[in-house]
Amino acid sequence: MATIEDQYIELERTFRELAEAESDQADYLALLGRSNGKKWTDLLDQRRVIILSEAGSGKTEEIRNAARQLIADGKNAFFLRLEHAARELDELAFEEGELVDFQAWLESDEEAWLFLDSVDEARLRDPRDFESAIRRISRRVASARNRLHVVITGRASAWRPKSDLLLCERELPFAPLRDKKGEETAEDSSSHREAFAKPESGSAFRVFALNDLDRRQIEKFLAARDVSNADAFLDAVERADAWSFTSRPQDLEELIGFWEQHEKIGSRREIIQASVDRRLAERDQTRDDAKPISLQRLKDAAGLLAGASVLIGEPNIQVPDGRSNLSGISSRDVLPDYNASEISTLLARPIFDEAIYGMVRFHHRSVREYLAAQWFNGLLAIGNSRRAIEQLFFRTQYGLEVVTPRLRPILPWLALLDQKILERIERVEPEVLFEGGDPSQLPFETRRRLLRTVCQRLAKNKSSRSVTDYAAVQRFAADDLTEDIKELVEQHRDNPDVLRFLVRMIWQGELKGAAPEALAIAIEPSSEKYLRIAAFRAIEAIGSVEEKESVRSAFAREDAPLRRDWLAELLSSAPAIDAGIAWLDQCLEKVCDANPHRVDGLTDAVAEFVNRVDLDLLPDLLTRLAALLDKPPFVDRRFCKVSTQYAWLIEPVAVSLNRLVAERSACVLQQPILRLFRKVATGRSYEAGGLCELKGDLSKAVPEWTALNDAIFWDDIEQERASDNKEGRRLTRFWQGGIFGSFTSFKINDFKRVTAMIGEQLFLDDKLVALSLAFRLYIDGGRKQASRRALWKAASGTEELEVELGTMMRPKADPGNRKHKQWERDWERRRLKRKRNEKEARAKWLDWLSKNTEHLRDPGFEDPASTSRAQQYVYQRLRDLSAERNQYTLNDWSVLEPELGAEIARAFRDGVVGYWRKNKPQLVSEGAPINSTAFSTMLGLVGLSIEAHENKEWLASLTEADAEVAFRYAMDELNGFPFWLKQVFDTFPDLILRLVIKEVDYELDDATKDNELHYVLYDVSWSGDWLWDRLAPALLKRLSREPANLQSLQKLLKIVSGSSANPDDLAGLAGRKTRTLRRIDHLACWCAVWAGIKPEKALPELEARLVGLCDEDRCELTMSFITHLVGSHHSAGLSARPAFRTPAHLKRLIEMVHTVIRVEDDIDRAGKGVYSPTLRDNAQDARDHLTALLEEIPGKEAFAALEALSREHPNVSARSWYHLKARRKAQADADAGTWRVSQVVEFDRDQERTPSNHQELFDLAVGRFNDLKADLEDGDSSTAKILVSVGEEVEIRKYLGGELRRSANGRYTIPQEEELADAKRIDLRLQGAGFDGPVPVELKLADNWTGPKLFERLENQLCGDYLRDRHSSMGLFVLVYRGTQANWKLLDGRKVDFDELVEGLHTLGQELARTLPGVDAVKVLSIDLTARSR
Repeated sequence: MATIEDQYIELERTFRELAEAESDQADYLALLGRSNGKKWTDLLDQRRVIILSEAGSGKTEEIRNAARQLIADGKNAFFLRLEHAARELDELAFEEGELVDFQAWLESDEEAWLFLDSVDEARLRDPRDFESAIRRISRRVASARNRLHVVITGRASAWRPKSDLLLCERELPFAPLRDKKGEETAEDSSSHREAFAKPESGSAFRVFALNDLDRRQIEKFLAARDVSNADAFLDAVERADAWSFTSRPQDLEELIGFWEQHEKIGSRREIIQASVDRRLAERDQTRDDAKPISLQRLKDAAGLLAGASVLIGEPNIQVPDGRSNLSGISSRDVLPDYNASEISTLLARPIFDEAIYGMVRFHHRSVREYLAAQWFNGLLAIGNSRRAIEQLFFRTQYGLEVVTPRLRPILPWLALLDQKILERIERVEPEVLFEGGDPSQLPFETRRRLLRTVCQRLAKNKSSRSVTDYAAVQRFAADDLTEDIKELVEQHRDNPDVLRFLVRMIWQGELKGAAPEALAIAIEPSSEKYLRIAAFRAIEAIGSVEEKESVRSAFAREDAPLRRDWLAELLSSAPAIDAGIAWLDQCLEKVCDANPHRVDGLTDAVAEFVNRVDLDLLPDLLTRLAALLDKPPFVDRRFCKVSTQYAWLIEPVAVSLNRLVAERSACVLQQPILRLFRKVATGRSYEAGGLCELKGDLSKAVPEWTALNDAIFWDDIEQERASDNKEGRRLTRFWQGGIFGSFTSFKINDFKRVTAMIGEQLFLDDKLVALSLAFRLYIDGGRKQASRRALWKAASGTEELEVELGTMMRPKADPGNRKHKQWERDWERRRLKRKRNEKEARAKWLDWLSKNTEHLRDPGFEDPASTSRAQQYVYQRLRDLSAERNQYTLNDWSVLEPELGAEIARAFRDGVVGYWRKNKPQLVSEGAPINSTAFSTMLGLVGLSIEAHENKEWLASLTEADAEVAFRYAMDELNGFPFWLKQVFDTFPDLILRLVIKEVDYELDDATKDNELHYVLYDVSWSGDWLWDRLAPALLKRLSREPANLQSLQKLLKIVSGSSANPDDLAGLAGRKTRTLRRIDHLACWCAVWAGIKPEKALPELEARLVGLCDEDRCELTMSFITHLVGSHHSAGLSARPAFRTPAHLKRLIEMVHTVIRVEDDIDRAGKGVYSPTLRDNAQDARDHLTALLEEIPGKEAFAALEALSREHPNVSARSWYHLKARRKAQADADAGTWRVSQVVEFDRDQERTPSNHQELFDLAVGRFNDLKADLEDGDSSTAKILVSVGEEVEIRKYLGGELRRSANGRYTIPQEEELADAKRIDLRLQGAGFDGPVPVELKLADNWTGPKLFERLENQLCGDYLRDRHSSMGLFVLVYRGTQANWKLLDGRKVDFDELVEGLHTLGQELARTLPGVDAVKVLSIDLTARSR
């Protein structure tokens, strides 16, 4: 049951855009700028958005609410869980919006918003589920991608900034539209072929972080939760320095609950425990009495459900009376000891979200993880089999001991409950303790040790970036670690990765004792980018006033250019006083130029700074900014005299002017501030510095202040006159002063004041300007007699004024006057039309249409294909009123009804539906112009769209002739094919195919090397993938003759590569082209196609070609080839087939590409200003993506490739990263798969489960032998004394086999002595039920063997013979020691005792598991029969 705690609170959350990450290792939330917060309205306008935040930040509820609001507004919006979408896009995947509505949207031409939550949840079940979900969604929305807004959420720690972004760009591309001339008009023809373009630099995806709650939002949250004595709560937070607990809604919610119960601020562990108790308790005593169940019993059940949810990888839990066909976990099956009433009671408690589709889920993942840890701890306390439990968390994979990913989030909590688990985490992967739980509750010495260990691992590139995650650092930082951190800063002063981690500790933990260390880094110009930002923030948090000032002063003294991101960071906390203004001015003089294509927070930082400056100091600041805006070169020397270099300051200047105007500050009436109004106005007109709109409304505020309005007017005249005088012209007309933008305005009631200006002005030309303005107001006011007398009076006494006024009143028929009069007439006519046409013209049309409604159905022309002006008018109104105008295809004719009425709208609808068959648009191959579209075609497209949208049976009545006409219309559509063309193709495939081939042939024949036609190939390659399979054979034949145009070739290859065309045919053609072509750009395309199909042939051929080329051509070919093969942020590639995506081929590609496209030669774009991406930029992205592709491949082969690269990579400095990647691969592959419910119940009862696969059987075998070892070496009833006298291996084998059979409990079987096909006998082999994956056991009496022979038996017998079975990749090598041999001589001559022998064999086993194909795990175990007698 939902409670008030689960209700959405509108907090007006804000977001900030993240800078582009340079690698997957980037600490992404450290890329945050200090910019003004974006709001939901800003994000929903974007086409592709990623939202990253920490656990508990409220991102799920935010996007859910956004989806609900859009649905309430009548929009298409859908909220999906990515973990469901990875498996199936069925009705269960849609939590907001319905599957049926989603399918209906796909068949429409409307916009939609798709909210996908969340990346980290998707990866919990399987690390590849996120990729699967995105690809599945991509296939479903392929035909509608440009109508779709996509919002993806996830934890920052789960997001890979480079490779995940590239995946999203490739699978969910969006092509923004370029403006085109005539798009909005309904003339007889209009521009047609509208190209798609991406920004010069960057991605369609914008990445944002959800900002922490600020004080205002916290107070709003407290009010919504009706917190008693909120002021006391905030005071307690302040005293406990617990603001970090209030920055995210989930933490704040739990803190409030703890406060209301205990009236104090607790630790994170105390808070979450109290939250669990509170959410499990029944608040209605009546219900509690009716269905009594103890809190402990509820906790036990919740813990078991939490454990099951984690182990099964399914967050949804079925309620007892729900539907039986649901995919969630059956609560009845997991809780066999609970009756239906008890289960219903539990699942109704607010620890679970409200039921949807008969299922619930834990209200937050952190609660599920905490409860699962409690459940595992309870199992450990039973004491049946610690090894079996630890084996779930820690596994030896490919010879490396790793933490299993699925259970990793449980360990931080479990470590607080179990000392042995804590110790093992420290040994295997100490970073885990930073990732969750409550590390503040760990003993001080443990935290010291952890901190040092993690720093050492970071220094050696052996630590994952999770340890540097924002929340991880925040959890771990504590004042008692200050001295250790200071020592470590000194120890690692040359390692920026470690330093950044430590300085963030200082910042987020506010460790004042370490301020000197942070200060030293903050004032050092050579500090790494994000390290220095962390140091800036540390000093801001803990530094003295003098220290903060020293950082700013040192920065201002540094050599130009100063980094914009560093300046923005420092400016956010700079004092808004005289000294701060002078400092900012000094820095702005040296700051590097802005790049409008990258996220840049400096503009917002300056705007925020000016908002903090006192009004009396603003004139000084604006005077300094004005001097910068006066620096040449200018945006336009004549009409926009704004510095190109500093145009980005227009917005902060406008913010300042708005403040001053609002306060009626007299300083704005003086120079140089007065002149800034012109700069802002013209800068806005020219969109200088990327400015599109201004905050505030100077256009309204300025005219309301008469003195300022007039002062700006005369300043505009003065500045414009200065330019005119240089060109030998006089300025005597008012309109000449504000052609390109002004905030001034004069209305009719200003006539008296303006007339007075004629006498007030001293300069004759200014008097003439005032006269022209007064005369305009006289005209606008209706030429009143009193006004005319006032004008003559003002002009009297000055001959030229009198003559000019007379001319205005009675213009002479000379050319100059005629020109002026014509200008006035034109100006007047345009002005009146703007006011009158909407009322009069529309009224006339409405009147005419009301009387001639049938005309819209059929104009009655002799030529039925002709169209009328009435149809053009209504079409244009439809286009103007439609929300989406990116295509001519429009079908929502109901938008016409409010303006024209239902009868006229219906008549237009009927007319266009009936019209489209009467017209036959001309094709380009028949002579139609490529860049224009007839109105008749636009009208027909609307009719076709309406019929296809409204009549579900429309295809049944379609003739072949109709289908051809429809095709002709489709060729003229904007921005891809209309949605109905696929339906026509499905009905008339041969016809449509023939017509497409005809147009493709024409396009290829007409294109030249330098000029692409931009016609049907673009539409087919972008939005016609449903055509590819049928079209590909014809294109393959056409490709035997090389196209002249590179872009045409790329589109053709994208189509045939993405089709089901015969791979041998395509590979054969690509091979011939690769061997014969000389044009590098074409050669690269064909190489990529060939490598996608036959990499084993293509890559050696390419390497041979590269050897024979000069350095320049070798580099160009390699860069073009790899970009076409895998794509980049700025280039989608050729959609090459995936045969190259094997570990061996990817390893070869990585080595080849890194040899030519060397990292040390990369272009570093960060903070370097404006750029357009080059081939080198694209190639760098593609090169880096190769490693991500390798990491995505599951299995031993991919691990081996990464491990080999850690030794052999051409870039020696990269090898340590590949070592870390290999370990991550072992971790990712360490999960043994999802559990069944029956296994969870079994494990809860016995701490053991019946194996369902080879891995689980291997784990059970290891556990059984460890149990035998414990019994024989330490057990009270040990038979070791008897066995020690047994010298035959066969007898020992019989004994151990018998013991293993007795303890099988039906979970496995051990056949009697087995013989392999080559007559070799396996000592023991455990076999499971229901799967073929036996685990072989090789048993040796150590006393009977030499050292070298034991090593040989391990490698050749166990691994070489027994594990060559494709069903068995894991085996055990068991040594039994009787004590009759003291030592063993090894091949290197060393003598070792039994323990050292076992250790050596263990090391060899791990090495074999790492390197031998087909061998995933080798466990060496020992049983010392002499242990009890020592």
